[in-house]
Amino acid sequence: MNTFLYWPHRAAFIAERWLSSHGDCGRLTIIVRESARQSAEKVKLKRPDVDEILVLPDEIGRETEQVIRLRQKIKELDVARVVLPLSMKSLPLQFIERTSWPDIGPHYPVYRQLWLAGFREFEVFNLCGTRVYFIENLLDQFVGIHKGKRCFVVGNGPSLNDINMTVLKEEITFGSNRIYLGYEEWGFDFTYWGISDRLQIEEYEDEYLEHVPPQSTKFFPFEYQPYVRFENGCPVNHSYDTREFPKFSDRCDILHIGNTVTYMLIQIAAVMGCNPIILIGIDHRYNLKQVEAKNPANHGAVSAKRNEQVVMAEYEHAKSSAAHMSLDLWMKSDATQPTHFHENYTSGKKRFVPPRPRRAEMAFKCANSWALAKGVQILNATPGTALKAFPLVSYDSLFGSKISRVEPAGRQQ
Repeated sequence: MNTFLYWPHRAAFIAERWLSSHGDCGRLTIIVRESARQSAEKVKLKRPDVDEILVLPDEIGRETEQVIRLRQKIKELDVARVVLPLSMKSLPLQFIERTSWPDIGPHYPVYRQLWLAGFREFEVFNLCGTRVYFIENLLDQFVGIHKGKRCFVVGNGPSLNDINMTVLKEEITFGSNRIYLGYEEWGFDFTYWGISDRLQIEEYEDEYLEHVPPQSTKFFPFEYQPYVRFENGCPVNHSYDTREFPKFSDRCDILHIGNTVTYMLIQIAAVMGCNPIILIGIDHRYNLKQVEAKNPANHGAVSAKRNEQVVMAEYEHAKSSAAHMSLDLWMKSDATQPTHFHENYTSGKKRFVPPRPRRAEMAFKCANSWALAKGVQILNATPGTALKAFPLVSYDSLFGSKISRVEPAGRQQ
């Protein structure tokens, strides 16, 4: 038997506890960063079963002789699991009371570095016990996979009923949440699926497990890896940090919040090298009587008198867990007009977090600035859209030999 053990810098006592409780672990390979090397070498002097110590570089993704050696050894021994002795907090779910899960988010760089070396199974050990996580995919493997190819990022707005969706069957498609309600009518499944809304993840994960096709790669925030059970899942380092909002990323190691899952999907498409990135179903129009009455700034037309500082202050107040729990969640009965493309989208007792279009617009403008700087087109082909952050294009014109007409951004003001 061969065992790979990661030696942490700040929780060496947990690694020592694992060693003391696993007397027979066969030949042991210790993986360590330079900062913890000295501590690991002391262990090697005490334990004859330590085969070797392999040192990882501080810069994730940098190839060194020891990284290559580790990758070769994993392949030769046909071992996919590494033991991770980690100290971590327990966090409460935000919309399910009296339920918590391990806070693995801060350890994302460690998982990523070991995943890049070839590990797919992570046996996490701490004073609460042992749990194994299988991570099949990370965003690193998708870098540039669709370079120069167009893709469609599809929202869930009613406007999807105004266009011919069947022509997207051979296209690269990104969808989210309950987009699968349209798959049977449209005649195909989407290439990729994603979710970022904490309420949707926590309350409706079982539904997604049942209905999102296995072959679709499923993107979700890395912090929910202990909670979700998606087949063909790909956890992403989705940052909820708002201190420098808005930010856009085309890097595989981090994605930024945009107050809509569409923003996460656009960033993933950028990582994949897609160009152009075409939006449809982004109506960006909400008609919710309950929330409009209590906070009209969140829906429909936003008063010009409300400046960004006010909106930011409101968001900072709402972003904490306790504040999320007290948000006025809306249901189907709160809508004055259809909010989604399918009549069953909001059926039953499903609850939704109030949309924040002003915040989303700020993020989308940031994405458009990135696109202009990088020479990438992000186009909005949604009929009747209220979102003017991107150049508009006719959906039907996209299926000729080329995109025939794009309205200049300057005419959208």
